[in-house]
Amino acid sequence: LLRPEDAPTKGPPRAPEIRPTDPLLSGNASSAVTLIVFGDFQCEYCRNQAQAVEDALRLTGWRDSVRVVWRDLPLVSQHPRAMAAATVAACSAQQGRFRQMHDALFFRAKDLSDTEFLAFAKELNLDIDDFLVCLRDPAISFRLTKDVELARSLAVIEVPIMFLDGIPVSGYVDAPSLAEALRKKLSASATSKTR
Repeated sequence: LLRPEDAPTKGPPRAPEIRPTDPLLSGNASSAVTLIVFGDFQCEYCRNQAQAVEDALRLTGWRDSVRVVWRDLPLVSQHPRAMAAATVAACSAQQGRFRQMHDALFFRAKDLSDTEFLAFAKELNLDIDDFLVCLRDPAISFRLTKDVELARSLAVIEVPIMFLDGIPVSGYVDAPSLAEALRKKLSASATSKTR
């Protein structure tokens, strides 16, 4: 049962503030367009969306112009390994390998087992001792739990969902459609800069 404090805020989903610690899949703070992607590493639709984002960036050829920010939203009641996978990604981010682990978890993982997590960490040349210490760090699970609470407070309760320059885009968006939306945003951004 949902407790009253667990209930999502009513209204349309709202974009979160971007934190300096949020992992990036492309671009940087000076990129012209920002795409915030909420996802769950055990969600098939999120995997499809991750592939579509990657394909859209390739189609536009503007990877540096689009800052893609990742936000975890593990739906633990539906996906029992989602929080563990989010923790693995967060610990990889501490060693500068978030994007690589994100791709491994979405595109190569079979069962999101601890054995698989460790194999990916070794492939990515992570410092295994630091990685294992991080996995047991209560601060990581505390932050991920707080992120889920923050998402609920912003009426973000389902994945996949993205925010393109603050505008919510719910559900799966295919690569050509996303590429076209990015082109329009980048074109508008370029036009406003020349005025």
